Amino acid sequence: MDRTMSPQQQWEKVKSRTTKIIRSYSIDYVDWRTKTIIALEKKRNRLLRTRPPPAIKVQLIPPIDRQLATLQQELAEIAILKSGIHWQEKGEKNITYLKAIHKKRTLQQSMPGFQDPTAADPTEVHTENTSMQMIVHNFYQKLYTVDPIPLEHIQAYLDTITFDPQVSEPDGQRLQQPFDFDDIVDMAKRCPKQSSPGSDGLGYTYLHMLYNLPCLKNFLIRVYDDALRQGIFPTSWKEIRIRLLPKKGNLTDLKNWRPIALINCDAKIFTRLLTHRPAPLMTTLINPFQKGFVKGRFIGENGMYVHLILQQAREEHHPGLGLLLDQEKAYDRVLPVYLLEVLRKMNFPESIIHCIHQLFFNNSVRINVNGYLTDTVHQERGLRQGDPLSPLLFNIALEPLLLSIQQDPHYQGYLPLNGNASLRVKCIAYADDICAFVKDVEDLGRLQYHMTQYNRVSNSKFNQGKTEAFSLNGGQSSSWSAILRSQHIAIYHHKYSPSAFRYLGFYLPYTIHQRDQIQRMLLEKLRTHFNIYSQRQLSIRGRASIANLLILSRIWYYMRIFHPTQQFLKEVRSLTYNYVWQKKFPYVSMDRLTLPIMQGGLGLLNPPTQHLQLQMKWLFLIFQQNNTVSPFQEFLLQHVGRISSDPTHPVLPFFSVPLQHHSLLHPTSIVPRLFAAFDYLNISFKLDEVPLSQLLFFPLTNMFQPLPSNHWLHRYPRLPASSFLHFDSSTNRLRLKVVHEYTTLPRLFRRLYKDILERRSVKLQEFLWPHITQNTTIALPPSSSMTISPLLSQLTTSTMWSKFCPRTYCNHRNSLHSSSPSQPSQINLQYFWKTPIPLPARTVWYRILLHKTPNSDALSKCGIVSSATCRFASLMLTPSPTLWLTVPVNGQYG
Repeated sequence: MDRTMSPQQQWEKVKSRTTKIIRSYSIDYVDWRTKTIIALEKKRNRLLRTRPPPAIKVQLIPPIDRQLATLQQELAEIAILKSGIHWQEKGEKNITYLKAIHKKRTLQQSMPGFQDPTAADPTEVHTENTSMQMIVHNFYQKLYTVDPIPLEHIQAYLDTITFDPQVSEPDGQRLQQPFDFDDIVDMAKRCPKQSSPGSDGLGYTYLHMLYNLPCLKNFLIRVYDDALRQGIFPTSWKEIRIRLLPKKGNLTDLKNWRPIALINCDAKIFTRLLTHRPAPLMTTLINPFQKGFVKGRFIGENGMYVHLILQQAREEHHPGLGLLLDQEKAYDRVLPVYLLEVLRKMNFPESIIHCIHQLFFNNSVRINVNGYLTDTVHQERGLRQGDPLSPLLFNIALEPLLLSIQQDPHYQGYLPLNGNASLRVKCIAYADDICAFVKDVEDLGRLQYHMTQYNRVSNSKFNQGKTEAFSLNGGQSSSWSAILRSQHIAIYHHKYSPSAFRYLGFYLPYTIHQRDQIQRMLLEKLRTHFNIYSQRQLSIRGRASIANLLILSRIWYYMRIFHPTQQFLKEVRSLTYNYVWQKKFPYVSMDRLTLPIMQGGLGLLNPPTQHLQLQMKWLFLIFQQNNTVSPFQEFLLQHVGRISSDPTHPVLPFFSVPLQHHSLLHPTSIVPRLFAAFDYLNISFKLDEVPLSQLLFFPLTNMFQPLPSNHWLHRYPRLPASSFLHFDSSTNRLRLKVVHEYTTLPRLFRRLYKDILERRSVKLQEFLWPHITQNTTIALPPSSSMTISPLLSQLTTSTMWSKFCPRTYCNHRNSLHSSSPSQPSQINLQYFWKTPIPLPARTVWYRILLHKTPNSDALSKCGIVSSATCRFASLMLTPSPTLWLTVPVNGQYG
């Protein structure tokens, strides 16, 4: 190695030589495989032609077959990689494989043609490759060229915004510490092996091998240290290749293609290491209304924000409006000098700012157009999509706009009726997807002012034509319609719109009609995919895996804030069952299929239960007991508190069934599903510290000791205790209601009355009897107060809550309330599923283990055959052993 070369030049030379060696070896090795396969096949044929004795044949042929299989598998894997399909067949339980078999080559592999916006006829589509390259080159050269902005204008804009908190001095020092070599090696090891390499062609696997060579350690440390501290990089780090991926819309328009940067893997290791350092600081540096790419923040919170605001605004008849803002090429228009000034305002160290500036800007870019690279484009602005650090940098670049809106005292946004100032919501964002709320025309003017000021200093551009507006109260306002038309905003959503609008992919219906339309669309989507995957010949285990992870997963995202009808969930359940069981006779219950695999089921998700499980995210936020409350969490608690009409105890409706009725609980509201999810936990609360008069607000099931699993009360978990018990305020006593006092379920309550007093098959909680049989002498809290703290403590310490597991949540009700079917014979189920049985045979054997084959016993019950006795059993003198079962003489498996 030439010692006069810099560490960066030495590293480039090592990579260049490594690439040449790999390519040369690969060509020779592929050729060697082909020649070896031919030689082995000839050797095998010669052996077979000699007709050797069986003993010799068994010894010589299998080793040759194994070598042939290994080489042919390697060639198949290479062909798979060349075809652009990154999957390998590892059996029917591999979901990636199952999905890939139906995957079609997408449009990004071939670009049909582009329009030239500078041509005399901008609608003409050019399909010649040379013309397409020129159009792409000119488009991106213009996109990546800076529109100069005076530095003093940027600084004046940022001076009007308060950035608090900022990067502290200790945090700044940690950001600048040199990378440890072990961290570099570990990062290379942890990066995905299938990631596309950059211009040097070296993937993470090869880099990990190079990084483990002791002779390269010292100058590798210098390469990464110089990059961090001085902003000096290997030349290949600034040579970017771009692959265009299609978005929605007209694909002859280059604006509808997303440029993904293919960066060298050694450079991505550096940016991954760099990203890990400021990432923990983003939770404080980025305002809580920005949910994108910040650890601990969840995209669903923004969807829930809009959902709750729509529910409250409907009740309040709020006159406001919501706006879904659209930025044109948001990442590609970020101005370097603006981004650097924002970093300085946040007090990032100068060395880190210099490093980011040198790495992300003034790069050489070439775009791949149908396999051909365009001429070099000089990138003066824009963040490269595909780099791990880009999302954090974009959040920082967008932060001044969000802060300017949040800090504007004249901007009202949405404030709940009688709510305090901390509940005010002006705008929320997920990366560049911004949703702004305006109360009136003055608010709209303030919003446009902030957008204009931000555009003027950042080179960003808002697209009014793609901006969408939606009514907060659902009504259609003629005044708002006129204002929106004057602003060139064509889309205005309200309750009279033909369909619901979407924000971040979440459907947000105003009316039952819009909700039903969403349900029909989702059902049609599920039917289509079930039909597609039905063409694949899979075992029942494979179909269950497909249903869980590839088909039903398409609707779970929407279901977090969507309240479907029970009929919809039943239809989803029916579609899932029919796809998995394939209408085989005899039928097996859906409860059996939803059991865990090691309990004889298939682990199939039950749609109604899964929908409840998705609401646990919101329940944890509601019942979270800590000192730090996010704005969204405070807003959610306020919403629930409005239902209880008791701001001191906002969670009261979860414990008190009669309080679960309010005008806020519209059929489209998700809150009733939160109550149902809470009830499904089936936690038995000790109510001995609750005032007697308040006991009647709790579910009736809580008044009893554990009930039999088949008791009818399990079907009515939300039935209030007041329907069966009465509180006499004059004597401060409880009593059982008598026949003429039953307003609901009189027949069942008469039976319950007898079960308690006569049959003694049902027992009340022990603490209740003294309040029924005699006057209460115990000092009780005032009847108007509710003691919630003991109940909250019981909730948070219960096993179902403190050790919450989605799978346990989905299965525990089966174990509690259903007559669980017996285990399918005394079989080692793990051994059964791992045994390499042909797929059609596996399904048959699973049905045999469940006793769900059309044998004589099952057919006789349906009247198809006259006798339940197996026609072969009478021929046996002793039980006949099979693979897993023994056919008994009395003929149960005929």
